[in-house]
Amino acid sequence: MSVRSNIFVILFFGCFCLLVLSSCGQNEEVTDELIQYYNEDRPKLEAERAETMDDSQSHLTYLENTDGKETSKEYLEKTMLPELASIIEKENAIHLNHEEVQELHQLLIDADEFAYDTLQDKGLAYYQGDIERKELIDANEDLEEMYDTFFAHRDALMKKHSLVIEEKMNDKGSYDEVMIEK
Repeated sequence: MSVRSNIFVILFFGCFCLLVLSSCGQNEEVTDELIQYYNEDRPKLEAERAETMDDSQSHLTYLENTDGKETSKEYLEKTMLPELASIIEKENAIHLNHEEVQELHQLLIDADEFAYDTLQDKGLAYYQGDIERKELIDANEDLEEMYDTFFAHRDALMKKHSLVIEEKMNDKGSYDEVMIEK
């Protein structure tokens, strides 16, 4: 083997080692970002989303049954839609560095944007008497599928990065989902 060949082999091997080491570091960075996103960013948004969607939905139904569709429509326009828009704005403000985690987060944004668009279009149309409740129920099923896609993607990333979900008791005595390394 000539000196030139030896230098080529050494350079090739050195580049290969750097590539392997950098990909290991990259994988660890993705894992850390995924854990941080799931344990810190997502729960804040989830709490707001639950309050907006669950609590407001109950109040919306109450208003419809007691005060009628016009009052419900007004509540939807003036309370629920602005609150959901605020959540989407906060979701869009989250900066993530790694494509895998960005893709997961985008699935959540897409689902919430779909919820907003559906409430704006079909929700208002329902309260104006333009569509039947069945159309709202069908749209809600589509939304559930979008959230299921988010969780399926999360599960695939967890498997790829050797992560699990544990339930840990919080300061309030209830349990939170926490993503950790196996």
